[in-house]
Amino acid sequence: MNAKEMSTTVFFVVCLANAVVALAQGGLEEIVVTAQKRAESAQDIGVAIAAFNSEAFATDGLNQPQDIAAQVPNLYIKNTSGSNAPVFTVRGVGVNDFVTNAPPSVGVYIDEVFQSNSGMMSTALFDMERVEVVKGPQGDLFGRNTNGGFVSFITRKPTSEFDAVATMEVGNYDSLRLEGAISGPLTPALSARLAVLSRNQFEGWFTNLETGKDHGRIQQDGWRLALDWHPSERLTAYLNVHGGNDRSDNF
Repeated sequence: MNAKEMSTTVFFVVCLANAVVALAQGGLEEIVVTAQKRAESAQDIGVAIAAFNSEAFATDGLNQPQDIAAQVPNLYIKNTSGSNAPVFTVRGVGVNDFVTNAPPSVGVYIDEVFQSNSGMMSTALFDMERVEVVKGPQGDLFGRNTNGGFVSFITRKPTSEFDAVATMEVGNYDSLRLEGAISGPLTPALSARLAVLSRNQFEGWFTNLETGKDHGRIQQDGWRLALDWHPSERLTAYLNVHGGNDRSDNF
């Protein structure tokens, strides 16, 4: 095998001990998290937490769960089956097993739904609101106690006013990433949001010298439909239906 010459982009990330914050005019921008099942400032809670907002996903190139490990100290994520089935380790606590049905020592949640094995964590990151990484042993506040901590992915919710966004990214190795979302009210009590993703890298990043074939191509698609229903002040219902496929090279 012969690796092709790869370009490197350097991102400068400023990390604080318990939170990742952005510098705004007149002071520090407040990062609101739900690490204790209620909305509060990351600077006001007594837990070791790192949080990323939606802007960080674009500037830091966060496309899959493994990408956030480079931004968080003491967090290690390794894909065990090509680009799939990531295993999470926090502060050295994790699962030393590569089977997809092994219960994790670090809890992973998507919109507060526990992902019970590494196969369920093979998800593309798109239309995200934020991600929270909480370190240290956790009780059953989120429905499952874990020894290492937990990682919580929160997607963007439907809006009460019409909103639409679309982005396109191109790069070397014939890479192309398209992402879009549309959101708004369907009725006075019902709002919806539809988000889609298409991520492709048509040229592999290394070549088999014997066969001359490129390897490392990426072909990933995803979609998500969210419905937010508020029939009264005391009753709300939220439905998240999502899917996708990954036909990337598995090597």
